[in-house]
Amino acid sequence: MNKTYNAKIGLLKTRVASPTTGRKNTLSIGRIQISADALVEVGITVGDKYSVRVGKKDREIEIVKSTNCNSKILAPATSVLFSDIHTLDFLGNHCRIAAQHLDLTDIVFRLEDGVLVASLPDAVQITHSQAVAVQRAVEKAARNAEREQDWREIVRGHKGAAAAIALDAHRYGMKDTPVAQEQMIELLRDEGHRVSQINERLWRLDDRTATLGDLIQLARKYEDGLVLVAA
Repeated sequence: MNKTYNAKIGLLKTRVASPTTGRKNTLSIGRIQISADALVEVGITVGDKYSVRVGKKDREIEIVKSTNCNSKILAPATSVLFSDIHTLDFLGNHCRIAAQHLDLTDIVFRLEDGVLVASLPDAVQITHSQAVAVQRAVEKAARNAEREQDWREIVRGHKGAAAAIALDAHRYGMKDTPVAQEQMIELLRDEGHRVSQINERLWRLDDRTATLGDLIQLARKYEDGLVLVAA
């Protein structure tokens, strides 16, 4: 039978600036009050780093010992009703907890395979379920698998700048198609346009004068993402 430990969880809705973009996001700052005995069971003592993370099942969270340099460090316990209680701080979004305010509420942790696991109280709102998260992970893996193609096949028939465009387009899922000027003119003629060059800068397109930029714009109507490269 798994050992269980009574604890408290509270949430404070706040706005925090991103360390990278500086943009402020609304989220919950979480706080867990738990006995020293429970943390000792998973090898966490004063001065150790800990992590409060999302669990393996819907609406579950876990407390584990951490080696991440950005993790919080366990502070000394305080005495509450003759028991040594530690306070653990965490970011709610790391546990898929939506931004909200919640007064200290009962929560029960159980010891499973060296990890403290608990089901979130019904009052806690989550951003999405574990099933949705798993589905997103599967879809991401599938997209990555589609892109795991031999780069030599991707750039076949291209060289120089054209090869770079083809490779980047594949890598980032874009529609860019590199073509030489002669290919573009052939494309327009195949679509029924009359194209002839007047000088280095001007062209005759059907019954009007056009620039190379005009030709490119028209060609993109027939082939989305067309990018002109040097021959």
